[in-house]
Amino acid sequence: MTSVKEWRQITLPVIQVVAILLVWFTVITYLHHFIHVYISQITGVLNTPLLQLVGAILLLSLLLYLLILSLPKLPNLSIAGLLTLLAWVALIVSGHALTHLGLDRAMEIFEATQASVGVTGLVLLTIIYAVFLAMPFVAGVEIGLLIMTVFGVSGVLVAYGGTLLGLTLAFWAGRILPGSFIGNGLRRLGVDSDASDLDEFLRQSISSAGRFSSLCATLLKNRYFTIAVLLNCPGNAVVGGGGGLSLLSGMSKDVSWLHFFAMTAIATSPVPILVLMGMLNIEVFMEHTGLLHDFLTQVKSYLP
Repeated sequence: MTSVKEWRQITLPVIQVVAILLVWFTVITYLHHFIHVYISQITGVLNTPLLQLVGAILLLSLLLYLLILSLPKLPNLSIAGLLTLLAWVALIVSGHALTHLGLDRAMEIFEATQASVGVTGLVLLTIIYAVFLAMPFVAGVEIGLLIMTVFGVSGVLVAYGGTLLGLTLAFWAGRILPGSFIGNGLRRLGVDSDASDLDEFLRQSISSAGRFSSLCATLLKNRYFTIAVLLNCPGNAVVGGGGGLSLLSGMSKDVSWLHFFAMTAIATSPVPILVLMGMLNIEVFMEHTGLLHDFLTQVKSYLP
């Protein structure tokens, strides 16, 4: 039976982390509000798109760095870690800015690129998109939708081919990582685990899942179906997005690449098919400011 002291040792760190995250969420909500209130003054100072992009990258990088510093048991970032954080944020902010340019402006940029480099440009675009999508936590799907909208049938082929290539790159990146990567990473984050690889960690997690152990075991047994659902699940960036899910799949020795490739080829085909059939309107999506924006705005309405 767990003693009061042991219970406190378990619950207090959790309460501390939750409290810190709530404080940060409140700070970000107010910051988001004030940015929109004073957007004209901000754009007056940062009077070019490049300066605005750089400003957004630096601000988000600073917020994330301070968030990491405030959380207990997380190691301070090294120079390499800071550069990685900066590069990751730059990719996210650039991708977000690209997908929210508006359809007309985006078409001007992409069509100018296509006109200048032709088929070579489409091949290069496929590779760039694949690299974006292969990176964990980078929202590359929106860029794929934009490419499909602007280039039509050829864009669908670019986006679909780039998706398969990007997810495959992430899978093989996971495959070449050492088995100790998961265990070492968990221990650096303060998680007491003796797992030697991802598969062992999953089995240990299932055995300690209590009433949810049977559900978790079923999901793991039907791993390809589970991965397919997660790839198409809105908000999957929380678990790494397509790149992160593919990276984890590659780290699992229980996942075959041929089966993974066949599964992703099927799981990622509905959107290109819907675009080809004219049943998916991307223009409305691109002009929308985003679910996160709407959520933060709604939360601010309840705050003083």
